[in-house]
Amino acid sequence: MIEVRGWLQQAGRSKRAAALLTVDPRGVVVVDNVVVGAASGLSYSSRIGNTRRFLELPDGSSFETEDNDAIDAIERRFCASRSPLHALESHWRFAASAVVALVAIGWLFFAYGLPAISERVAHALPVSVVERLGSGIADAFESEFDPSALPERKQVAVQALFSSLTPADSEFSYRLRIVKSDHFGSNAFALPDGTIFVTDDLIGLADSLDHVAAVLHHEIAHVERRHGLQAILRASALTTLVYSLTGDASGLGALVLAAPAILLQTQYSRGFETEADLYAVRALHRGNRDPRAMVRMLDRLQGDTDLGAFGYLSTHPVGEARLDPLRDEIQRLGASH
Repeated sequence: MIEVRGWLQQAGRSKRAAALLTVDPRGVVVVDNVVVGAASGLSYSSRIGNTRRFLELPDGSSFETEDNDAIDAIERRFCASRSPLHALESHWRFAASAVVALVAIGWLFFAYGLPAISERVAHALPVSVVERLGSGIADAFESEFDPSALPERKQVAVQALFSSLTPADSEFSYRLRIVKSDHFGSNAFALPDGTIFVTDDLIGLADSLDHVAAVLHHEIAHVERRHGLQAILRASALTTLVYSLTGDASGLGALVLAAPAILLQTQYSRGFETEADLYAVRALHRGNRDPRAMVRMLDRLQGDTDLGAFGYLSTHPVGEARLDPLRDEIQRLGASH
């Protein structure tokens, strides 16, 4: 016989009264000498710590008790399964393992799952959507720059060079913005829609048009491979997941406000940089330009002492791990150092 002391709240009444619930060896439940049914047919609230438990009786009444151990004993003996919440809570090793597993799953998602989803979404987005997003970002950038102070002849030459470098079969409508900035230093960056910004300082750092072409090819690669768009999507995991599941791009408009900061503060992954560098080296070679210009321009940028608050290296870091694949590719193409 199991005895449980508690309170009975009868259906239709506002007051509860002290009561005794008993369960005999056959599982018959009696409350204050009144048979109410079988223990297996009652509804038991889940055990959470030592909070009070409630039993829903067949006539709509409820029995409340603080004797959790007795209720557990009834469930173990007469019910097919115990409360899953209490089972999890009672086994701390299981709970700790669940936390570790959750952290691991989260890390795996952000390390591998989100980049893969972002890449798929970035390439699935129609160019029209990307251009709307890019135009909004470009508008946000306008206040950050002044018109170029380079001689008009120099600007015309760079613009003509840029026109000759853009892929003829590209989906994007490319535009080059040559700008002056006191705090962006020697810099160049591409927006997802094909708008590329280059500062006067970066052009002034180049010894030849081949050096400028190397940087422009690199930024074109970021557009063609949709690297910037992927960076923005990774920074907004929820929006990316919603689009990947529903195909609804309406939420992407909210990214416009945050996108400029994301693009300027995001260091592209080594994979993105290597892909863009190799694109530039191969494009220079195809265009009968010196592919070594890519390495030389990166060396110049690395030695520049006036990079500004958001210099080129803040988002395009240079190191031997980045330069080695370029040297290998240049050697493969037949250009010696």
